[in-house]
Amino acid sequence: MDEKPDTGPPSAGRPRKDNRQLRSEWLKARVTLDEKHRAEQLMRDAGHKSESDFVRDTVLNGRIVIKRFRAPDPAIISQLQRIGNNLNQIAKICNTTGNDRRARFIELHLDDELRPVLQLLLKLFAP
Repeated sequence: MDEKPDTGPPSAGRPRKDNRQLRSEWLKARVTLDEKHRAEQLMRDAGHKSESDFVRDTVLNGRIVIKRFRAPDPAIISQLQRIGNNLNQIAKICNTTGNDRRARFIELHLDDELRPVLQLLLKLFAP
């Protein structure tokens, strides 16, 4: 005869998920009270019923901006250190001699020369 073994009474409830589907790990973040209120408002606006669903959906399906920065070239850093050293020496001479007119001339000249360099460096390496 083809009889099935007796497995006992049928279990109540839904079947258990396998281990890959269980959500056993946690993500935690500290936020300010204002940030928490903003997140709760976004959660309600998006129609999520729980914070977990909202965070999961936002992290896994939302738009995330990945910031990538270029590391500064050591040669550029060395040159900037030398420029800074020269500026400090010029400032010391101007301050000790008390020649304000000469100091102002040097300051204007350096400003015209260095501003484009500093703006370029900011474009390249600033976050």
